[in-house]
Amino acid sequence: MSVLSGQTTSPLCFVDAQGGALARLGAAIAHALGQKDAIATTLGDVLPVPEDVTTVLDEVGMTAPETSRFDDSLTSKHLVVWLGEGSNPVANAQAWPAVLLAPDAAHFDRLVVARIVRDRFERQIKTTRR
Repeated sequence: MSVLSGQTTSPLCFVDAQGGALARLGAAIAHALGQKDAIATTLGDVLPVPEDVTTVLDEVGMTAPETSRFDDSLTSKHLVVWLGEGSNPVANAQAWPAVLLAPDAAHFDRLVVARIVRDRFERQIKTTRR
């Protein structure tokens, strides 16, 4: 897996396999940083935004954007960023390893992990595109 290290002018397309939770987090941060063309996608079914994601975005005045199912055609117009664990299943995508805790984990722990992921994504997006 690789981590984005250079600057790009292509719109960002975040993709995950967690129903869009990580992708929404990435796209919300990109939007707040002025990248209004960033999108959130998921490999599977789109699920409701988890409470921990909603809470940590709300803490900094952000909201989770809509998400859709990932389509391979997005790779020709976007810089695709895979957000998740394990090997990167999306061809030609950059990978940012990330995980949110399961809904049955302690609420406090879920918030702590979501905040760490939020802050890490912000740093990575800032170095990806200006």
